Amino acid sequence: MCGIAGLRARPGGAPPSLDALKRMVAVLSHRGPDGYGLYRDPQVGFGHARLSLIDLEGAAQPLRNGDGTVWLCFNGEVFNYLELRQHLLDLGHKFYTDGDGEVIVQAYERYGAQAWSMLNGQFAFALWDSRSRNLWLVRDRLGILPLYYAWRPDGSLAFASEVKALYADGVMPQRFSARGLAEAFSCWSTAAPHTVFEGVRQVRPGAALRIHPEGTESEKVFWQPSGAVSDCRSLDDAVDGLEHLLSQAVNIRLRADVPVGAYISGGLDSSVLGSLAVEQSAGPVETFGIGFADPRFDETPEQERMVRHLGTHHHGTLVGGGAIRDALEDVVWHLEMPSLRTSPVPLFLLSRLVRDNGIRTVLTGEGADELLAGYTIFKEDQIRRFWARRPESRIRPALLARIHHYVGGDQARSSGLWQSFFSRDLERTDHPFYSHLIRWQNTAGTLRLLSPDIRAGFSLDAMMTDAEAEMPAGWRDWDPLLRAQVIEIRSFMSSYLLSWQGDRGTMAHGIEARYPYLDPAVVDYCRHFPSASSCAQVHGHAHALA
Repeated sequence: MCGIAGLRARPGGAPPSLDALKRMVAVLSHRGPDGYGLYRDPQVGFGHARLSLIDLEGAAQPLRNGDGTVWLCFNGEVFNYLELRQHLLDLGHKFYTDGDGEVIVQAYERYGAQAWSMLNGQFAFALWDSRSRNLWLVRDRLGILPLYYAWRPDGSLAFASEVKALYADGVMPQRFSARGLAEAFSCWSTAAPHTVFEGVRQVRPGAALRIHPEGTESEKVFWQPSGAVSDCRSLDDAVDGLEHLLSQAVNIRLRADVPVGAYISGGLDSSVLGSLAVEQSAGPVETFGIGFADPRFDETPEQERMVRHLGTHHHGTLVGGGAIRDALEDVVWHLEMPSLRTSPVPLFLLSRLVRDNGIRTVLTGEGADELLAGYTIFKEDQIRRFWARRPESRIRPALLARIHHYVGGDQARSSGLWQSFFSRDLERTDHPFYSHLIRWQNTAGTLRLLSPDIRAGFSLDAMMTDAEAEMPAGWRDWDPLLRAQVIEIRSFMSSYLLSWQGDRGTMAHGIEARYPYLDPAVVDYCRHFPSASSCAQVHGHAHALA
């Protein structure tokens, strides 16, 4: 991933501060060690820290259109950039880089805001149109890459890949959000647009935030999950269709000018993706896996079996409680969110192993359990709905022991306490969040760690009312399993698993530069621009108003 940051001056206000932009990008230097770029005009300032994957020498950022009226600050990758590029070339567009980011600029030139729905990728970007004086903040469909923004006390707007960059110049007051903290301690994370920081919001997945010339904002949602069910005539058709989609997805993700590795966890998701990567790669595939000193959690034998089958060049690491403890502080600093689970720490250590072996990007199976209903929460929902038809039954709840076999012994799973726990709100099957009620109610017990005023000001029912307003139209009428999947995608996958466990898991890159903002001189701006003339142009914009 790269790091992006920027400022939009308040209408009629002073130009964005050059020193503030430097400090913001310096905070993000661990995200992109390959180069730093800066653009500034009287209304907007962009800063970029680059991790190079495609067009290593020629596609530095910020990027511009031909006449310099549209500028892009981009984090991520557009996987279908070759197809989009050819389409735009056929329409007469001219490109000056070979990178994937420029297709965003050129597609916007041709299609305006309709271009966002044409992008197949994981991305977060800011696009400035100096002609209309509109600033766009855009985030990919599932929110894989985060994008935060805040209206500052002076009326300007700041945005960045990480919250800490918003505080880099000391203008934004640093305060926690009571609502955000309570939500995180109830649902494991805050769902967009909320965060745990007062005044800081995040762009919603599949949405584009438009900042108008007069300093107001509006949102355009360009993608939402659909309740449509496939019309496959048989299970074989569905399997073939899924295999085709997965094969395509892996193929376009292997488009890079650097080696692409893969995680091997021992589970089905990473094993399938690893197999497809080996099948489609021209050379040996580098794979990575993590094992645990505690045999109850270790899947090293499964990983080794898959590695032997695939014939990859594998790298493994074994971690214990001490390693997790030692890395926890760094992980929390990068997560920018209370962590109720330790799972981000092993992922952080795994990504450090990837970095130490010279690999910049990997394929993972994150998100498969949400999209393919693999988690026990989906099975639990089905069992509880079955039980609710005869709530007096003592046989139906016994099915829960099959999916929670790792909890206690047989005696514990047949106890009255077990049935009492899972029977909570059992007959409220018409509740839109029925599938997740028990998890959230149970997790909300951690609110005792927060102050009484925060607890008193938070209502789980009110939070669910707000969450329902963010759901797709007609969502209440969907099949219960589809509803449960969308809840899991919105409340867990997008806000937790991908955007700050997945994206921030790669933060092992550059962890040694933890406090670079203490010395803004570490940022060498305009180091890798496409040509001397464009470098001079951007450098001139940056300093003309200094």
